[in-house]
Amino acid sequence: MGLFRPVWMTDKQGKENKAVAAVRKVTDQAQLAKIAREAPLGKVRTEAVSRMTDQDALYEVAISDGYFVTRQMAIRRMDEAHLVRIAGKVPTREYIRACRPGDPEGDEVLAVSLITSSEALADLYLLLKENRRGRMRAKDARPHCLLVSCAKRKRSNWRI
Repeated sequence: MGLFRPVWMTDKQGKENKAVAAVRKVTDQAQLAKIAREAPLGKVRTEAVSRMTDQDALYEVAISDGYFVTRQMAIRRMDEAHLVRIAGKVPTREYIRACRPGDPEGDEVLAVSLITSSEALADLYLLLKENRRGRMRAKDARPHCLLVSCAKRKRSNWRI
């Protein structure tokens, strides 16, 4: 790194608008992913995520960012295969701790509500059924009732 830090690295609220304007000029996907991971201000990370197209980088932001608006933006930009991964994953304690400002179950419900294809819903159904069979311990897992109800609203003939 040179003598000066990039504008998006600022941690001062007063310079937030300049940092967001600087992120809007970036077009390189690798640089946007770096900004989404490392920027101190949540609004700057959210702006970077809103311009990203790399699905794996969006998934990483969705499961690791502590700012719920950034996680929600990443989930909204994902394709259906990654939405199934978000909706059907067994949450870890680290993920729950990272999601404290928001609602971790809200991320999963949003992911389910964005899935439109029946193949992706079938994959989610199988993943949830596999998780219910005993791969996850009861004390580590939150109830997935909301996910199941969203899936049932889309495909009423599925049963768990």
